[in-house]
Amino acid sequence: MTEQKKMESRQDAEAINIIFDGPPGPEAGRFVEIETDDGKSLNVGEWIEKSGGMWALRITKSPRPRIGGEAIGNAIADLMNCLKIRLTQKGDGAFASPHEVFGVVIEEVLELLLAILNNNPEAVRRELLDIAVACVFGVACINEKAMDW
Repeated sequence: MTEQKKMESRQDAEAINIIFDGPPGPEAGRFVEIETDDGKSLNVGEWIEKSGGMWALRITKSPRPRIGGEAIGNAIADLMNCLKIRLTQKGDGAFASPHEVFGVVIEEVLELLLAILNNNPEAVRRELLDIAVACVFGVACINEKAMDW
């Protein structure tokens, strides 16, 4: 996601409402919670004790950007493309057992971990797709009752 798209996503995100039990003034209301427009509670920071008995709610990050339907559709299209590649490379033979599914998935998860540790976003993306392909193919094998249990 480009920096411009990230900025636009953040601007489109739901508002954050800081809730107090009274209005501002000489005897201002007390803090109650932070929530979204639809009333869902948010954890947006941490409370830090300051000197003189004061407390600060330290907010270090903006809310997460929202992922819209187009981004989800693009991810599904990527998954479908990867499934086609898998079928071309390895054929349509079913997994032999749930243990084989687990072995394939766990191998991909370990590769994902390495990609994360190497701070390689494109490799993380590829490994997430590989995990999704293995899971979808495993579900297809189960749906077709093609595995030995």
